[in-house]
Amino acid sequence: MKQDKRLEVEKMTLEEILKKEFERGFEEGFKQGFEEGLKQARKQQAIEIAKNLLDVLDDETIASATGVDIEEVRQLRLLTMKG
Repeated sequence: MKQDKRLEVEKMTLEEILKKEFERGFEEGFKQGFEEGLKQARKQQAIEIAKNLLDVLDDETIASATGVDIEEVRQLRLLTMKG
C-alpha cells in the first residue's frame, strides 16, 4: 500500500503537487474561517440575549444563563445605564 502511494506521488508533476497542496490548504483555511465566524456569531448572540435580560435579571444569573463573562455583563449594564 505504501509502495503504491509512493509511486503515485512520484508520477505527479510539481504543478500537480502544488495544486493539490493549495486545494488542501484552501479547504483547511475555509474550514477554520467558518468555525471562527460561527464562534463569533454565537458569542454575539449570547451578548444580545444578555442585553435583553438586563432589565429582569441580576448580573450573575445573566452570566450563568448566557455564558457571557460576568465582567462583560457588568460592562453591558453600565453602558445601558449611560445610554
